Amino acid sequence: MKKMGISGISVVVMCLCGLSAQRVSADVTLFNDTFGSGSTLNAAPSAPTANSTSYEQGLGVTVTGSSGSIASGDLSLRSGTTSSIVDEIGALFTTSPLTLSGIGSEIDLQIVWVGTSNILTGTSSGTSQVAIGLYNSGGSAPQQGTTIFSSTSSPTGGAKGWDGYGANVFQAATAKIYPRSPQNNGTLATNQELLFNNASSSQSYHDPSGGNLTGASKSSTNNLTAGATYTSELRITLTGAASLAVSNTLFSGAGTGGTVLWSENGTTNNATDLTFDGLAFGWRYSGTSAASQLDINSIAVTTNIPEPSTWMLVGSGLALMVGLARRRR
Repeated sequence: MKKMGISGISVVVMCLCGLSAQRVSADVTLFNDTFGSGSTLNAAPSAPTANSTSYEQGLGVTVTGSSGSIASGDLSLRSGTTSSIVDEIGALFTTSPLTLSGIGSEIDLQIVWVGTSNILTGTSSGTSQVAIGLYNSGGSAPQQGTTIFSSTSSPTGGAKGWDGYGANVFQAATAKIYPRSPQNNGTLATNQELLFNNASSSQSYHDPSGGNLTGASKSSTNNLTAGATYTSELRITLTGAASLAVSNTLFSGAGTGGTVLWSENGTTNNATDLTFDGLAFGWRYSGTSAASQLDINSIAVTTNIPEPSTWMLVGSGLALMVGLARRRR
């Protein structure tokens, strides 16, 4: 049998390294939901799949006309007529939480949505905002059904212990990227709220609230068009053993190929949790008394961390290379 020479082994090494580098740099889709494959809203939670999960809606206060619905291509959230309310959804996106484990590893959340009515438009004040977040749930799904954050009912379990990061885009105020830590309040349902970081002491989490990440405090002006499509993106990248870079970007249109309407970056050097399996998205309406509505078209979570099968393939190739080298000797 003809033996493989050094040049042949070199080719194997180059191919394996090329394969490894290609897979590390390419996005791996963890979750991609367009709401036509079994996802539910405000129903009993079930385990998420690659393209479905159980979404639970949260509202700051009880307002007549507030509701939600889910159908293929449209997760619709509606807030009744009021001058101040937060409205959001939370969900688990995987049964295998992702841990950022190597410098440059990242997780990316993209949400395509339509500002159907009064989402950062003329009737709302400058403090109105759209917010997005990624979290470690600790294995606890959001509470089933619509949670009223100003209520004193059902304060425990659910998303109370979720730990992660949120970011906002204001109509005309100072936007931030901030940590959301497990909540301590034992009597208020604000401990179930995930996104709005002390925007309202009666409707949003505040025990503790989160200070903004380094560099993430930037004047935000966004006057959106009713009925237009936008994409919100939150990207978290590991830059050191306990260091993260977090970016929050708003694009026009569906996907990240449109015009960048807003972008902000922040960093932290004392991250204590690098694991993610939960997400949230929503808005706060504040302004002239009016109803508001936001419709989500799709939600996707990606990473650049290779799937386990990739490393198995690389490992098998390296074992083959070692065996060939030994035979040559």
